[in-house]
Amino acid sequence: MIPTILTLVLNLLFAASPLCQRQNGSMNTHAEVFVPVAKPSTANGCAPLRAKITITDADETQLLKLMLERILMDKTKRDRLKESSNLVLLKEDIDFKLPAIRGASLQALTLKEIQERANDRGRVFYLVYQPMSIEDRRVIARLAVRDRVKEGRGLHVPYKYMFAFTFIKRDSQWIMKTASGHAQS
Repeated sequence: MIPTILTLVLNLLFAASPLCQRQNGSMNTHAEVFVPVAKPSTANGCAPLRAKITITDADETQLLKLMLERILMDKTKRDRLKESSNLVLLKEDIDFKLPAIRGASLQALTLKEIQERANDRGRVFYLVYQPMSIEDRRVIARLAVRDRVKEGRGLHVPYKYMFAFTFIKRDSQWIMKTASGHAQS
């Protein structure tokens, strides 16, 4: 245990030295994560502290598909969407291709379009995709469920629910490790 901690401290000290410059400039926490390794191995004595994980647009499409399929498979989760055959996704933060979901249509709308739909129907539930984060070798992905009601309807308590998922990539396949949901205040 002590040698492991000592190695980690030394690795961190080497990484902070001017001899160890980042090759790619700054670290982008959305696209990559760096994991400490056990011992230095480069010619200049710098520890190779980084194992890179990258999320592409294709990965985001695949992960969104896995999240939506899991939500639709589970009756308790599906009931949170209210209208699970016609899913509405807020267009914000969506800069990748939307996946095809078996048994449901998925369309991305602006907040204005969602409000117009709520004005016609009385109330609309929609999903908000939140940018993924990376911790160690895991990808944390979240989808929030929100609602909009007809304008001028009076007092309304907003609906807030969050689905959270954890994924890892093994042999170029995404594997869902956890899936949970909770109400938000």
